[in-house]
Amino acid sequence: MVATRSGLRLAARPSMVLVAKQAQRKLMRELDFINNPSPAPDAAVTAYVDMYADDLPEQAVMAIRAATRLSNKNLAEALTAIAQETEEFEMELP
Repeated sequence: MVATRSGLRLAARPSMVLVAKQAQRKLMRELDFINNPSPAPDAAVTAYVDMYADDLPEQAVMAIRAATRLSNKNLAEALTAIAQETEEFEMELP
């Protein structure tokens, strides 16, 4: 039996971390996803920012309002009041 932990006694104990999660972390370490996060290329960042530079078309705004029910004035007012109360509460916290 080859011990992958520090001793045979510890190797015999089941791990609290799932085997799939252990393998995923090992692979991420080996491929440097964890250790060295690479910065996003400037072109990709610029393209992403440019994608949202203009206002949404009115048709898209109407679809979002319908999906979120923000065209309902009573609901919109209630959500605004909740947001204001939350903002005031957060300002009171030390």
